[in-house]
Amino acid sequence: MAAGKTEKDTTGTAATTLLDRELVISRIIDAPRERVFKAWTDPELLKQWFAPLPYTTPVAELDVRPGRQPDRHARPRG
Repeated sequence: MAAGKTEKDTTGTAATTLLDRELVISRIIDAPRERVFKAWTDPELLKQWFAPLPYTTPVAELDVRPGRQPDRHARPRG
């Protein structure tokens, strides 16, 4: 099934693909692009801000080359 398409399953209920559930969030940040990029790609910087309190980010392994997936874990403090 192609993205953005629905089809009926065997019960007659419309089904959607996971690709149809894309969520895009944007935000304007008053900072130079280079600093924002570094905050998202430097593991030590990302650990400082990525998870909201009371969580921490003990693991931040980042490979920002095309096709790679970042590995980030947020955990409760304590």
